[in-house]
Amino acid sequence: MKNLTGGIFFHASVNFFHTMGTPLLKGRDSEPRDFQPSAPPVAIVSESLARPFFGNDNPLGMRCSNFEDIPPRWVEVIGVAKDTKYENLRAPAQRVIYLPYTWPHPEPEMSIAVRARTDMATLSPALRREVRAANPEFAVQRITTQSKLVNDTLVRERLLATVGGFFGVLALLMAAIGLYGIMSYTVAQRTQEIGIRMALGATRHEVLGMILRESLLVVAAGTIVGAAAALAAARLISTLLFGVSAQDPATAVIVVCVLVAAALAAAFIPARRAAQTEPIVALHYD
Repeated sequence: MKNLTGGIFFHASVNFFHTMGTPLLKGRDSEPRDFQPSAPPVAIVSESLARPFFGNDNPLGMRCSNFEDIPPRWVEVIGVAKDTKYENLRAPAQRVIYLPYTWPHPEPEMSIAVRARTDMATLSPALRREVRAANPEFAVQRITTQSKLVNDTLVRERLLATVGGFFGVLALLMAAIGLYGIMSYTVAQRTQEIGIRMALGATRHEVLGMILRESLLVVAAGTIVGAAAALAAARLISTLLFGVSAQDPATAVIVVCVLVAAALAAAFIPARRAAQTEPIVALHYD
């Protein structure tokens, strides 16, 4: 027997885990017979609760309690469910004890979970009809979707992502304009040099590649400095992120690719202008 502490109770019915898409790691789901008044009390525990209390032992069939009644009320563990988050997506998964909704007595308020393929406009009237048919005294307070509940908890993250994305695009645009200005000025200052190179046999493609390589060197230096600053600030921004690490490699690769693409786009016009310079004109350029 185990006296489980630190867990929260969650009353569930048959097919709850299937409906919510929560896999059972061990044991079985509750069955209609578990909800009979004469049935022995059973429970399904989350993996984060089973791990510290049962360790490597098989929790199935063990009796546990987390009740304040004296003497305590014991329930038999029939399954272990994968961890889920119910209240806060940013917080660690809670330790949950799933009990039959009829034990020890029916709850005055309940939530009904429905898995459906239709939209809310079609589903809502049908749900209200079914609830009234089950008991005319039942009152449906609110009908919503799981995705909306998730989105409501991520309002702050979405707002920060929108604002951050706007300023990020603005910064990228300003950086591209700045790079374009620098490369245009550099090409103008090196017009005679470019003319001499072409007069000595350099092709337009070679001149184009030279200017683009120099542009990428500037971008590479800025990327190294920016990456170092991002790593230093990773711990500060980690609390504002959800579903991605502050040091996520895929995100870093995408950012670098976007920067390189923006740099090439900004440098292409000055580089193309340099490649089209006529040698005789460039040699007389002052």
